[in-house]
Amino acid sequence: MRGTVIHAPGDIRFESLENPKILHPTDAIIRTAVTCVCGSDLWPYRGLEPTDEPHPMGHEYVGFVEEVGSEVTSVKPGQFVVGRSPPRTTPVRTAGTASSPVACIASS
Repeated sequence: MRGTVIHAPGDIRFESLENPKILHPTDAIIRTAVTCVCGSDLWPYRGLEPTDEPHPMGHEYVGFVEEVGSEVTSVKPGQFVVGRSPPRTTPVRTAGTASSPVACIASS
């Protein structure tokens, strides 16, 4: 998969990233259609917050559920979802990686 990664203030790259995997029974993998860069992503971009190591940007998204863990009951594969994950936690904001806390609004 491809995603936007910040390496340092002003240094943003579109890179190949590892494909997501279900790691926990409560995980879901989202194939994003559109991801947004949030205002919280701009602090490190401007150098006002440290960037200790490269990390994906953009944690507000819309997309489709690709796969769910065995304990997921709120969404199912094929559903369209709108959601967000906390800033700079995992690549879910760029490509739907598993194992991150996510708030989703699902539609059938």
